[in-house]
Amino acid sequence: MAIEQLVLVIAVILLIVFLWGFMKHIFKLLVPIGIVILLIIAATTFFIYKDIADLRDKLKDSAKKIILVDKDEVITGFILKSQVGFLTDEQIEEFSASLQNKDYSKILGSSYRLMVFDIGIISKLGTDNIDINGKTITKSYAISVLRSEDPSAMLRDKKIYETNLEISKKDMEYNSRVKAALFGIILSDEVLSPKNPLLLFSGFKEGSIIVYPETAVFKAANMLPISFIGSAGKTIFRETEKVKAFVVEEAQ
Repeated sequence: MAIEQLVLVIAVILLIVFLWGFMKHIFKLLVPIGIVILLIIAATTFFIYKDIADLRDKLKDSAKKIILVDKDEVITGFILKSQVGFLTDEQIEEFSASLQNKDYSKILGSSYRLMVFDIGIISKLGTDNIDINGKTITKSYAISVLRSEDPSAMLRDKKIYETNLEISKKDMEYNSRVKAALFGIILSDEVLSPKNPLLLFSGFKEGSIIVYPETAVFKAANMLPISFIGSAGKTIFRETEKVKAFVVEEAQ
């Protein structure tokens, strides 16, 4: 009986020694791997923050081309720099053709950044109601207006006029301009907003938002969980005033 106990104790000791040696070996392997992973994470985080800062600064002063699409068809769009420039019907038709060929470079032209938003992004907003400078419409109604052949009439039904859209009476005669004004408000107040701080990145990851050319933060959005870049992304939308500066400051 004593011998059996001795053998058992020796076996346990040998097992502990073996496991200790094995764990030390694994630990030695994991330490350099862990250091490499931490360095990669640190470098990625640095470039994400750097890219966000660059995006925030340059979006205010450089030309941005923003278009709204329904599948492969451009609905409307505008160019922002020193002032808002609405896309012409000819440009909308031309960009639709380029979009079908995924020729984003041609659409970008000499602009700093191209941002393409699928109309479905509106349905992913965190609220059902959208405020249009004092007037309220639902998400589904906004989508219907943007797809309508007579958006002005649909908006008038909700008592939304040029003053609410911040455009002229002359602009109200052009469907694409009415749609651009409506989408501009939704974009600045809802999509690029603290209300939906990760929508830009989740939309990019899902393909409902295209940003061209891609930079570190958007490449990271494709490869990493949204939660990883969440804290960095929220710095873009820290204050509503800063967000509005991205899109509508030039129009004021």
